[in-house]
Amino acid sequence: MVETIEQLDESTSLDLKIRLLTEGLDVDAESIRQNFPDIQDYKVNNLKVSDRHFAKPGSKIRYYIPDELMLHEDGKRSVVKVYYTQNSRLMLSHDGEDLIISDKNNGDKTHQAISLLKKSVVHQKEIEGSRLSEYVSVVGLDKVSVIPYDGCSNWVLGNQCKFCGANPKRLGFTKGKPNVIEIGSDYGNNISGWWNHNRENSLAGIREGIAALLSDPSVEPHFHLMFMAGNLIDVNAEWDILLDIIGSVAADHDIYRMDSSVIAMPPADFSKVSRAHDLGISNIAFNMECYDHETFKEVCPGKEEMHGYHNMIRDLERCVDIYGAGNVRTNFVLGSERIETLKQGVMNLASKGIVSDYSTFFPRPASGWANRSPTEKGYLIEFSDFVTEVYLENGFKPYACEVSSRSSIANEVYNQKNGDR
Repeated sequence: MVETIEQLDESTSLDLKIRLLTEGLDVDAESIRQNFPDIQDYKVNNLKVSDRHFAKPGSKIRYYIPDELMLHEDGKRSVVKVYYTQNSRLMLSHDGEDLIISDKNNGDKTHQAISLLKKSVVHQKEIEGSRLSEYVSVVGLDKVSVIPYDGCSNWVLGNQCKFCGANPKRLGFTKGKPNVIEIGSDYGNNISGWWNHNRENSLAGIREGIAALLSDPSVEPHFHLMFMAGNLIDVNAEWDILLDIIGSVAADHDIYRMDSSVIAMPPADFSKVSRAHDLGISNIAFNMECYDHETFKEVCPGKEEMHGYHNMIRDLERCVDIYGAGNVRTNFVLGSERIETLKQGVMNLASKGIVSDYSTFFPRPASGWANRSPTEKGYLIEFSDFVTEVYLENGFKPYACEVSSRSSIANEVYNQKNGDR
């Protein structure tokens, strides 16, 4: 059971995951290239959106930076997101036999077995000249993410969240998927016209992508289905698009059995939230990112302007009446505020049936917080220990599982603590 830094066993995969999330990772690209001639078959982070690597956009090293790593220990697995930075003292390389992570300061090698994750079937299949992976992606092993368009209108308006790295001006967008820039540049801010133009191809890509993944044995042990959308100026229109997609998928599959969730901003027309539940969505999340109101306004100016702090809490509470306690969630970005403030927020929300998830902040080159320090290791451990106790006391569980939740240690700590009881 993890309580403090002193009690953490440095030989465990949990400790390595914590270090990777708080220190980042350097990569010996040459050794990866030599030992993985089929590197194109693995997940590497040369994404066009939401950049998290301190490397030039056109740098060839991006073809050798893993998107995720799987850590292995005693038959158990844990996935971790990779943040590339040459300033990390941790170095990923291949010694001719195995992948290893070593300390650049003293040469010590970590004890854990490490593997890369192969791309799923959606990277091989195409529809109308676009890969299915542009419409549906797999996070870790079993979290299937549906993001119908690229971008967020808050970036267009210049009031994006400070931690967000999805700057469209840095890397551009993917080829086939619609993006929010087009709404203004090509459609005169007519959101329905923009979506209707892209609707047929998008729905077909999403439906075929989900069908392919349901038949892909590499998507295991679960099938966490997550519908997400970047913020649009008209949140009701954003929800109309989401409901269009969910309804299309629900016509083919019982999505209630897939641990399905929607992550978006609250709509003004709250009947849309009930409609998603009627279609089979079992979990819903409105992500606050910060609990302190003043911090929320500073860090998430777009969310404050489009909906407001108090309205988000009100609407989370309203969702409990529809989805039930423990099925309504919000996410916090660790390191954005004082830990005691966040702890109090977690307890307040839990008393209302709302689950607090979290992600570990690491700076991204295109974000407003590019020069901010990563989450401290002690903060991550202390908060993870605390929030797990709140889960156990209230009958909550962390979102998804340890082979798909790559930016937190919530599942790993929960499994340890729950096993001790």
